[in-house]
Amino acid sequence: ASDVTTVKCEEVVNSSSETDEIENFEIVPFANYLIINNEAIHESGTSWDQPSDCHVYRVWVQNTTAEKMKVTIRYPKGWGTDTHTMSVGAHSGQSLVINNAKSGRHVMSFSTASGHLSGSVSVRVSDENL
Repeated sequence: ASDVTTVKCEEVVNSSSETDEIENFEIVPFANYLIINNEAIHESGTSWDQPSDCHVYRVWVQNTTAEKMKVTIRYPKGWGTDTHTMSVGAHSGQSLVINNAKSGRHVMSFSTASGHLSGSVSVRVSDENL
């Protein structure tokens, strides 16, 4: 039994924005959603639930420390030891796009040589490649 509640990408997108009508012109929202928005980076890391019909996510990390930061993303339980990692330079930002994401809980951790963490992270999920 899984302790993760999985939702569909369509449900997440529809709950985050609505269609607007301007002079009979329909604007349809992108089929993606900013599931973590500029969250402060901290020792305990962060996590999100990847919707079952969203096969894509993009992680953006802004590192405000004076040293390189390692970012590790672990897949949900049952997917083995697969991880994604990236290194973000001092005082810089970097993104990582995964176009074949697995659904369920994703756990992200952050580390530096000194243990000092500072910066922010955002995660966008989508049902189309980013």
